[in-house]
Amino acid sequence: MKKKINTVYYIITSLLVCLYIVSCNEDKGNYTYRDISEAEIENSKVTDTIDIEPNSPIFIDPKVTYSDGVGKGSYTYRWRYQKRVSNNVSYPIMSSSDETAVLDLEQLPLDLRITNNYDVYLQIENNETGIIYQKKYLFRVKNKIQTGYLAISEKKAGVELELVSSFIEDGVTILMPYRSILDFSGSTYLKDGRKPLGIYTCNDATAPEPNDLSIGKILYSVFLLTDQSTDRVNAIDYSFKDAYNLSKISYISDNLLTEGLVAKKMRGITASATATQYYGYISGHWYFASRYMSILNFMHPINRYKGTSTLYKAAPYIGVNASGAVLFNEDENCFMIQTYDSFDDLYVINTTNLWGTTKIIDNEGDAFSFNNKNYELIYMDSKSTNEIFVIVRNKETSDYELLLFGMRSGMVTPGSRIRKVIPQSVDMSTIKRYAFNPSEPIIYMATDDKLYIGLASGANMSVKEITDQLQLPAGHKISCIKNLKSFKSSQRNLLTVATYDPNGDLDTSGALHFFEMNITTGNITLAKHPEKAAEGVSQIDMKWGDFGKIIDIDYKEK
Repeated sequence: MKKKINTVYYIITSLLVCLYIVSCNEDKGNYTYRDISEAEIENSKVTDTIDIEPNSPIFIDPKVTYSDGVGKGSYTYRWRYQKRVSNNVSYPIMSSSDETAVLDLEQLPLDLRITNNYDVYLQIENNETGIIYQKKYLFRVKNKIQTGYLAISEKKAGVELELVSSFIEDGVTILMPYRSILDFSGSTYLKDGRKPLGIYTCNDATAPEPNDLSIGKILYSVFLLTDQSTDRVNAIDYSFKDAYNLSKISYISDNLLTEGLVAKKMRGITASATATQYYGYISGHWYFASRYMSILNFMHPINRYKGTSTLYKAAPYIGVNASGAVLFNEDENCFMIQTYDSFDDLYVINTTNLWGTTKIIDNEGDAFSFNNKNYELIYMDSKSTNEIFVIVRNKETSDYELLLFGMRSGMVTPGSRIRKVIPQSVDMSTIKRYAFNPSEPIIYMATDDKLYIGLASGANMSVKEITDQLQLPAGHKISCIKNLKSFKSSQRNLLTVATYDPNGDLDTSGALHFFEMNITTGNITLAKHPEKAAEGVSQIDMKWGDFGKIIDIDYKEK
């Protein structure tokens, strides 16, 4: 049996060998062997580093040589860049051509205009073989108008943005003024014929367009408040589309919009690196919106009695906190509190915690009463340290009072209330602007021509005029004062004062001044940059001119 199997195996093997020999003999040599054309990019093993400013044109003409062979003259040239999002790597196309490897762009793609380093690849594909030859470039993008002190100003034509930018160059932080940013960036924002009301910047998980899910967005909002509309501009390049309008994040009943969908004031609390919970004063009502934990748009007024549909008249000032807000009820002359006790509240659209407020309860022995019927609210605001500052007029005594209190976990912090009577030597009826020191009980108050400092740390409040310390240009009036560290703790503790010359050119007579504050005396001195100069580094005065009439200022962090 075994012998029979071996014989069969031998016969099959012999046949296979014969077939192989025959097939070799019948190959007539008709194949033509040609080399494949290769594209060699000069220094393809080296990464070229290119420094780029977003508004500058980009022109790269790489030297490419081609060998003879299959596919020569038939190549596709693609420029791609690497963007990492959620641990996934994407390689969007910047440019594609069948004719040239040259990269010739007027500007970078939008999501490459953010200050950062990017890997950019030139890929040359042989169309006949599919083989790709590649060279890597490192683009170091420096967006000099991305961060800094951003102000909204009034000009003859309408609204404009002014910027004292902050960027790092050779390891040193540079401050540089950029005037008329909307014009400079070529923004299509409809600024003509509008009056500026304010500016508000914040982290925002859906900015600037709620339905735009592109991976290159900066999750940051820049709200421009004007008398005609409330809009956002793109935080990357200040561009504008109608989709950035406040209406895209509002579901407010038309019957409540007696003055239109215009936010006259906005305040918020940073909840995370990408999100904010914010408040807007719209048509005489305060509204709440959230971009943290869940997405809630402006929907229902919060100046309503909790558990009811009854609204009360709310003053146009608010104190905000990570767990809620404080409003002033002008119908009953009392302070109201809105709270959300847990993250679960943010998922329940009709929760009475979000869409209602209750009176703040007084405790015996407190420095003041939240339910004093004689109080008339003059001003209220809050700081990043959970403290709220209030200016009231006592109609019974005609005194103006400074009230301070803390707020945490949805309640007024016990024992935190401070009441100081402002000396009558100051004509408080002329005060138009207020700013607070974020770390000390110090308040700055300004008329059109004067600046006062109020010290509330002693038994009695002391106030003195410090206008001479401003060293204002001749004829200038004060248009805005603000301490940005009160709202954004990452910034330097400086008092910002904007001035303008009412007899000068509205487009160029505005100025910005930044002052150091003495936490003991409250006195101010013109700030220097850098704050502490290294050896060989000169300091500059932190004052700039040739702006419009600045109405409000915020710090743009992204």
